[in-house]
Amino acid sequence: MGYIPKLIKTTDLASDLITGAKLADDAIDSEHYAAGSIDTAHIADDQITLAKMAAGTDGNIISYDASGNPVAIATGSDGQVLTSAGAGAPPAFESAAGGGKVVQYKFVTDNTGIDVTGTSWAEISTSVRISLTPNDAGNIVLCSFNAGRFVKGAHNTSLGVAIHGHDGSISANFGTPSDDWGIAGSYYNSTEGFPYREMCFWGIDDLSLGTAWSSGAVTYTLYGRSDSSTTHQINVNDDTYWMFSVMEITPS
Repeated sequence: MGYIPKLIKTTDLASDLITGAKLADDAIDSEHYAAGSIDTAHIADDQITLAKMAAGTDGNIISYDASGNPVAIATGSDGQVLTSAGAGAPPAFESAAGGGKVVQYKFVTDNTGIDVTGTSWAEISTSVRISLTPNDAGNIVLCSFNAGRFVKGAHNTSLGVAIHGHDGSISANFGTPSDDWGIAGSYYNSTEGFPYREMCFWGIDDLSLGTAWSSGAVTYTLYGRSDSSTTHQINVNDDTYWMFSVMEITPS
């Protein structure tokens, strides 16, 4: 009778008896791993490649939810931006917030002196004019006037300067002009001779105020007056430049 080998049962093997050296290479399949048995400590750094990740939706972004679990951020529409939803919520694609921008800009400049002698509000000079056709009734027009310097003709007189807006009324767009508006309200001692001062002021023409603008060009002009018959000269001596500018802006 031939030799009958003894069958080895699991109970015949001591715990931890089989070493890795006794296992054939590439012999262990995934079916032999207990569910959830491979933990983070047994995965080497940088081992999970893009090819090993589950397929997702084109354009999605991976983030985390309030519980700290991975979550896919749904793809937004063309032109939308990724926006934070604050702590406790994943970000989302949303339309970009509106922001102001310059639509058009025009200016005129010269080094010619401009005289202001009248005591009533009147256009200072036809050379200080800008014609602008707004793009939208909801926009605003920022107007500014800058001169290198100006001179008063006599003691205790003042010069008022204002901008004429879209509806034909200075007061409707820029407030009622007076000697304490803009550069006005400056008084100088006569012993100082002819004082030189830089001047710069601006105003906003809200196209919806007064007689609201609807279409067509708007002519922006510079108005001024003296509180006496004294002549005031803007940009005296013709050696510096003045500039008048208008800028249409889309409000934020």
